[in-house]
Amino acid sequence: MNCEQKKESLGFIVKDALTPICGKKCVLLGVPYYMNIGDVLIWEGTLDFLKSQHIKCKRQASKETFTFPKLSIDTTILLQGGGNFGDLWLAEQRFRTKVIQHYPQNRIIILPQTIFYSDRVLMENDAKVYAGHKDLFICARDSSSYKILQANFHSNHNLLVPDMAFCISSSRLKLKPSAKPGTALLLKRKDKELKEFPFDRYIRTTTSVESHDWPTYEGMQSVILKCEAWLWQYSHRFPRFFDWFMTNFFRPHLVSTGIRFLSRYSDVYTTRLHAAILCTLLDKPYTFFDNSYGKNASFYDTWLSDLGKVTFIR
Repeated sequence: MNCEQKKESLGFIVKDALTPICGKKCVLLGVPYYMNIGDVLIWEGTLDFLKSQHIKCKRQASKETFTFPKLSIDTTILLQGGGNFGDLWLAEQRFRTKVIQHYPQNRIIILPQTIFYSDRVLMENDAKVYAGHKDLFICARDSSSYKILQANFHSNHNLLVPDMAFCISSSRLKLKPSAKPGTALLLKRKDKELKEFPFDRYIRTTTSVESHDWPTYEGMQSVILKCEAWLWQYSHRFPRFFDWFMTNFFRPHLVSTGIRFLSRYSDVYTTRLHAAILCTLLDKPYTFFDNSYGKNASFYDTWLSDLGKVTFIR
């Protein structure tokens, strides 16, 4: 299967699974007001999905700006997808749990997530709380995560759904520069999800190789962070304005930054899942390395193993 076919196929699976359960209006919560381009790509794909299916999004908010107002019973609550369901990124998990407890009468959909717990007691406690909500849908974005849901969150509605980034509009993806001939990228994450490899052994190109993380974590970080830090001072006083700014300026800026960044390279070697997904969307060959707890491997095995132009390293 080629990249274009893969994008269409996975985008169709997302729409087929989610459109019937989303209703006509929603709020989208837990959106990423931070520098991870991958999570912002998920946000972008979610908005493009809602627009394509004519679902009205009444509010977008992060865990920091959402104030838990009263919501009409016919409003579906969408919780941002990603790789933070479990005990690796506890702030996001606690926010999800708080939303689920606060809105027992609303339909809630946790958009496609990788699920990982190192503490079984915490998982059992979460499963007990989630079982108390009778209209909760949890989407796993890989088969390993789905098995965890089926074994431990069986009281809820569990779905296997690809990452929301596969719904990013094709018109957005066309806004990219040409690659620099003969230049390869090693995109190496710098956080606790990194799994160390002898990367030089796997880089096959004889041309120059540049090693970076997402550009928002490197040189361009300082200017953006200064602007964001200034705005954060007022976010608790003007949360609606802050949500508007982050939705209309921060999000499109980071999406464009990610597309332009990867488009500059003829070959990509990545430890980040969303660099792999974005390469797929951009029809770019890449080598994909596993992360510290098998997230990348499970996603590759579930959705990408039949895709040409991809080499996976376990």
